[in-house]
Amino acid sequence: MSNEYKPPCIARWLLRLTAGSETQFGVLGDYEEEFFEICRSTGPGGARRWYWRQTFRSFIPFLWNKWLAILSMLRSDIKIAFRHMKKNRVYVLINISGLAIGLAGCLLISAYLFHELSFEHVHKNRNHIYRIVSTLHIGNSQIPFAHVAQPVAPAVKELFPEVESATRFVRYTEVPIEVDHRDYIEEKIFFTDPFALEIFSFNLNRGEPASVLSNPFSLVISRSLSSKLFGREDPVGKTIRMMNRHDFTVEGVIEDVPSNTQLQTHMLASISSLNEMEGSGPNDWEIVGNAYTYILLK
Repeated sequence: MSNEYKPPCIARWLLRLTAGSETQFGVLGDYEEEFFEICRSTGPGGARRWYWRQTFRSFIPFLWNKWLAILSMLRSDIKIAFRHMKKNRVYVLINISGLAIGLAGCLLISAYLFHELSFEHVHKNRNHIYRIVSTLHIGNSQIPFAHVAQPVAPAVKELFPEVESATRFVRYTEVPIEVDHRDYIEEKIFFTDPFALEIFSFNLNRGEPASVLSNPFSLVISRSLSSKLFGREDPVGKTIRMMNRHDFTVEGVIEDVPSNTQLQTHMLASISSLNEMEGSGPNDWEIVGNAYTYILLK
């Protein structure tokens, strides 16, 4: 039979898609018989137009009936499931508990893996940042250290043209601080160079990026620490007394450091402050291994 004496393929496909199995053998068969009758009487063009009109008229009712059948089937399955659960309560409880524990474990493991695999991704220069480490030789033993002497950073930057920038982090822990006669203990403070904000993605939202941490006794604090110490006031220009004797001026505020990075802190202080605080500073080679040193390669 020639294609022009067959119902339109797309129209037939739409009807078969929306019509149920019982309807396909009944109504669709009647449509095709009527189509062939119209072909003989008025020709294939009129028959095709008639078939398309029937398709559009039947599409919504067929689709609605199909959805009603699906919903009815789902309701029946749900009823059977509840009857089964009611009849076998212990067995169902064991299965549901096992499924819940398995899903919870899977989610926890996925969250942990995502956190670990995203470590240091917060820093946009992460692929060009390297840490300088040291090794202490005692007899035949080699003990690795994660830190080096403070002058290593400027020396490496000066000697190697491949190094674009270098910075140090000297860590102080459990540091007593005072603000407006209120005492606090800051868990961790890093004394660092101004270049730290260029190498690492510490998002500075208050203060001047070109000048923060350039002067002795200057620091930047995190947004949450700013709220804790100063409330809603602008902290820039405020004074924080550290170790009961050194007054530091807040020069900027950074966003809170996320948990998936090694440099966890709420306070960065200028490394030049160490010269006046303890008589040791960036050029002191005698104090070995007290600075975490990072370089940014070009």
